[in-house]
Amino acid sequence: MTPNDLKTVIEDAWSEETCAQWQPDNPAFGQGNVTALVVHDIFGGEIVKTEAPIGWHFYNIVDGLRYDLASGQFLEPLGYSDDPSSREEALAGIEEKYYLALKAKLKEVLG
Repeated sequence: MTPNDLKTVIEDAWSEETCAQWQPDNPAFGQGNVTALVVHDIFGGEIVKTEAPIGWHFYNIVDGLRYDLASGQFLEPLGYSDDPSSREEALAGIEEKYYLALKAKLKEVLG
């Protein structure tokens, strides 16, 4: 199993409970931090970041492969720099309740 195997489950779990900026017409918008955190919970690896039009965007590297399950929020593809980051930095950019909400929704679906 890879993070891509969870893409549909995570996309279905995104809501205003997982990000204050959530938009029905662009559900991935603002979901980078919480998604990177839950992917890290499940698969380990690294949390990395790259500069995006709206600031830092967080995603994962697992077993040497890049996984950005929230990339659909951007109109143009990102030029990934894979800058080192951490759970603490990803969590610092959001309210913890959003991360906990996504984590709970995934636990509910995945068991």
